[in-house]
Order: sequence, then structure tokens, then C-alpha cells
Amino acid sequence: MADGYADGRDHGVAPGHFYEVFMTPEAVLVGKVVRAGSGEPLADVQVSSGGGSYATTMTDAQGMFRLDRLQPGGYKPSAVSDETYGQAEELVMLGLGETSEPLVIAAHPAFFVEGRVVIEGGSSCESGSVTLRDGTSGRAARGAIDGGLLHLRAVRPGEYGVDVRCTGHVSEDTYEKVKVVDRSVSGLEWKVRRAQTIRGVVVDARGRPVPQLGVIAGRSPTRAGRTRSGPRRTTAART
Repeated sequence: MADGYADGRDHGVAPGHFYEVFMTPEAVLVGKVVRAGSGEPLADVQVSSGGGSYATTMTDAQGMFRLDRLQPGGYKPSAVSDETYGQAEELVMLGLGETSEPLVIAAHPAFFVEGRVVIEGGSSCESGSVTLRDGTSGRAARGAIDGGLLHLRAVRPGEYGVDVRCTGHVSEDTYEKVKVVDRSVSGLEWKVRRAQTIRGVVVDARGRPVPQLGVIAGRSPTRAGRTRSGPRRTTAART
């Protein structure tokens, strides 16, 4: 990293690879986030670059933002907070070392969704994610579980199906849909169960162990003819 330049990187296997990192003059996105309709500047809103180089920043007290260290390319920045969402109307093309004309991002009302992922017995899931999907609009919102708690920002109105993933645990067949209408939703709870383990050995026709072979375990169908969850993939160990 160097002031005035986009971040550079090189990948290779050491030892033996000669690393070269080329530094290019930074491209910069500048602009302002305002409330749609009133034009009121919005402070403390997270702005993301939405392009080839990912960068994020927060707006200041006047709603202004600056995203620097960007590579040349196309960008469509977005702005989110707990209860607002906005995106630039057009794609912004930036050349080498170029700074954009000041953008104005209009932020519209949105809502947050908050809930807990609970393991049977009452303890909290410590690692995993929750995804909300609205089948009508096609919109989705995904967030990581932090200490058992999920907090999703800038969720727009809709009726969302829920997909819960908790490491080492099994989700329920289905969860009640989350309906976001005209206010934020909190106090939700999604339960998961402790997972079981299948152990075995993969052998060939002569009974010899086969290393490095992918193994997929799927659940048996439910009475409705659906599997309870997607298959789990692992790899046979080398012997």
C-alpha cells in the first residue's frame, strides 16, 4: 500500500516464485449520500464501491464520501445503513488516476432484520450464516452469525424465505417466512439441531482404499418427497 496508488498484489508458491507488485495511480470515487425526496444529507452511512476493486467507507456529517485506492474500471457504488438503501443510478467509468465527478446517491427507506440462531438446549450458534430470499423480487440478503445473533441492514420490503447454516448443526426443514412491510423486524429465533457424523472407507472393486475421492452424503426424502437439506461434500483421506 502506498498513498496515491491502488493496492497491488502478486500470488505464487514459495520458494521459487519471483514476486512483482505493480503500483498504478489510484482512481477515486467521490460523492454525497442524501435522503430520497428531501435531499437531506445522511451521515454515518456505509458506502461500497461496487466494482472491480472493493472498497468501503462511511459518510461524514455532511453526507460526503471518498473511496480511493481503486483500480481503473466500472463502478456502481451503493449506500446502506440499518434503515436506508441507495445505489448510484448509472455505472461510473474511471480511468487510470482519474477522480469521478461528485456523485449523488439517493437513499430510500429500508429496514433491519434481527434474530438469534439457537441450538437445541438453548445455547447459541457461534459460526454460520442466515440468508433471506424474496421469491417475488429475487432480492436476497445474507449475513454472518455473530455470537448467535444475526443483524441484517437495509432489507427492503418483501416476504423472505429463510436459509440457516450453523457449523456442525442441522437446520429445520423450513422456517417461517420473514415479512418486512413498513418497519424493522427483531426478536426472531431460528432453531438448529446437532449434526451426526458418518464415517467409512471408500474402496475399489478389489477392496483397496481409494484416496482423494469426493464423497457426497444426502438425506433421505421426507414424506413430502423433498430432501431435508442439500448434500454435504467431503473428500476421502489419503492413505
